[in-house]
Amino acid sequence: MNLIEFLDTVVGLNVLSEISKNSIFLIEHNLLLGCTKINDQVSEDVEVFINWA
Repeated sequence: MNLIEFLDTVVGLNVLSEISKNSIFLIEHNLLLGCTKINDQVSEDVEVFINWA
């Protein structure tokens, strides 16, 4: 299960319709690097989901 599938399951939202594929890549890339700062391109809602998870 990737990050977007996880968010879809937990939040019950179609995350792909909310943010661009580029932003999805940036989220996953930042998580792989162990970064806590989410790229500014990502919506605040997604940042909240990630912090909650």
